[in-house]
Amino acid sequence: MKLHHNSMIYSHMDSDSDSQQKAGELAFIARLTCVAYIIELVISWHGYIRSHRIFELTPVFPALRLLPEPLEWGIYITQILLLAWLCIRPHHRLAASIVLTLTVFCILRDLLLLQPYTYMYAYVIFTCSVLRHTSQARLKALQIMVCGVYFWAGFHKFNATFFLSVFPWFISPFYHFSKPPSALFSDVIVMLMTFITPMYEALIGIFLLFPNYRRTGTLMAFIMLIVVLLCLGPLGHNWNAIVWPWNIYLFILDVRLFLKSDLQFWKMDVFSNLEKPQLLSMILFIAAPALAIITPWYTPLGFKLYAGSIDTAEMIFTPDETFEHVPPYLKRLINPQHILNLADWSIYETNMAAAASVPMVLQQGPKGICRYLSDSTHVILRYHNTPPFYSTKGKVNEILLCP
Repeated sequence: MKLHHNSMIYSHMDSDSDSQQKAGELAFIARLTCVAYIIELVISWHGYIRSHRIFELTPVFPALRLLPEPLEWGIYITQILLLAWLCIRPHHRLAASIVLTLTVFCILRDLLLLQPYTYMYAYVIFTCSVLRHTSQARLKALQIMVCGVYFWAGFHKFNATFFLSVFPWFISPFYHFSKPPSALFSDVIVMLMTFITPMYEALIGIFLLFPNYRRTGTLMAFIMLIVVLLCLGPLGHNWNAIVWPWNIYLFILDVRLFLKSDLQFWKMDVFSNLEKPQLLSMILFIAAPALAIITPWYTPLGFKLYAGSIDTAEMIFTPDETFEHVPPYLKRLINPQHILNLADWSIYETNMAAAASVPMVLQQGPKGICRYLSDSTHVILRYHNTPPFYSTKGKVNEILLCP
């Protein structure tokens, strides 16, 4: 009886120790997320202060457009200070709730701010710092989230635009296909990589679901991270800097959630003993991203980054437009044919991609340039709807931007 009693005590101590370790892991992930969110806010600060951008706000409620600049700065700085406080006190529920409230408010004020990484950071803070379920249930919920992000980011790339346009552009700093196309060995290998990439990325999410394949999935994720940083980073396109830290953050989450051997996360079955946090993750990150297949309005929440199958737009100016009053940085983005790509504009000015946001942003945002033009009444907005997966061309609409 004494031996049995002692074994029960030691078992209880081990259980308490395991719970404390998992709570500590949630605290680490919360801190990591707050740091990543602060980096995002710093990189994209022009997007939060209206006077520092020309790309127009896209508010859900028009009255939100008219905030005074001191209040804009107040909200922006408050977010950073609260996130810094959460780095010290990651389980402070009130601070986390205020951060999430301000995030939602900023998105309602400008839909450009509804970006995949912001959505993910907010969800992780909600799970780690606001929910009060068991640590294991919340960790499993985050595992499901990571699997869903990798899977859908790959799945949405199964389309002709990615194969024929996005991927060749993506690797262009390091490789160009021969012209005209030939049967060169290098061309054949790179073409195979083009068609393998969507499946490769989607398989990361699938492998991470199963304990026996998690090390393989994590290795694949590391290889993909290196390729992304090389192609988009300073050695490559030096483009869309805000997604660099997000990709690093996502990989660190992968390692912490699936390969933390002292907590045996790699043995955890993410679908066992389902609780509300896991069910919520399954709805938001496994099921709901499928909506992005049928509606562009779900693009930012479906993780359609660099997928090709998205709405795009460009502005076409009259041949007589002098651009005399257009700021120099924006003038440099207008090509000799007097065409301005809106993705180039939004990323250069705010470090956020308008093409990865909801369609309303592509229609409302460019109106900010109207007051800088000498001939604004004839500016055309050419809008390209999402092409079908088998084609690179979608329906094209042209409207007067500044009637």
